[in-house]
Amino acid sequence: MASVNLSILLPKDHGGQEYCWLTVEDVLRFLLGSIGVFSPLPAMSIEALGLIGFDVQMIEVEQAACSALEAIKLACQDSSAVAVVDSTKASPGAIRFVGDISCSALQTCNELASLALLTLSAEDFLAFLEDCRKPPQVLVDMIHSRVCEILGLIKGKSSYIEPLTSKPESTTFLLHKLEMWGESSSSEDDEYGCGSPTGPHDLAHKWHSKHPCSSRKGFSFRNQSGPSFCSPDSSLMAVLLQALAHREHYVWVTREDNLLIGIVNIRDILGVMFNHIMMFI
Repeated sequence: MASVNLSILLPKDHGGQEYCWLTVEDVLRFLLGSIGVFSPLPAMSIEALGLIGFDVQMIEVEQAACSALEAIKLACQDSSAVAVVDSTKASPGAIRFVGDISCSALQTCNELASLALLTLSAEDFLAFLEDCRKPPQVLVDMIHSRVCEILGLIKGKSSYIEPLTSKPESTTFLLHKLEMWGESSSSEDDEYGCGSPTGPHDLAHKWHSKHPCSSRKGFSFRNQSGPSFCSPDSSLMAVLLQALAHREHYVWVTREDNLLIGIVNIRDILGVMFNHIMMFI
């Protein structure tokens, strides 16, 4: 086999300097190696440290998933996620956490997820994200049926018709691919998503863990990237380890019966740790 000089294919455009890419996960692992320096912070609860954020992007299970588009955009900018909640099954003033829509989950999907987002309810979209490489056939049929209905309506009649009808040729093309997807999803050979119209899209192929909450329609959600949970009494150390285990930048804060309280962002944890060090400089 002939050798290839990669320096020719990948010229350096940085003045001869070489760079590496540091992620939040790399920073956290480095800090955990010297966690004793931050004492007593690691043993303190996130509630005592004021790390719980109460301004959470959320959507009700019965709402159209497309109504959360702006919330998803804001959540991605904040390295968090949109909580899918059900306030009808909780006591007055309480909100039950059902699942979340995160950028990491959307990144495992292909372009057909856009049709799912525009046609399904938030609850059904969670079931779709559970395994977007091989969604339940009932969801594939539901998406196909609703897209066909939308294409038959008058342009601009609904808030989510415009994106579909503005480029009908693109939508027709996706419908054709959706039909192919439906056929491939019924095949046992599609275990790892190779039957997707554009090939496998789950780059990380993270573990599938049963979501502790279950849908009223019988779907059990298995978000490839989480979600992860903690309680207000959880220590900062425990939350850091939880975030690293799920490779996410946030952890949901809940009480018993999956009642949502708020969210902890790793960015805020890093801020607290940095301020602690600055006190001794």
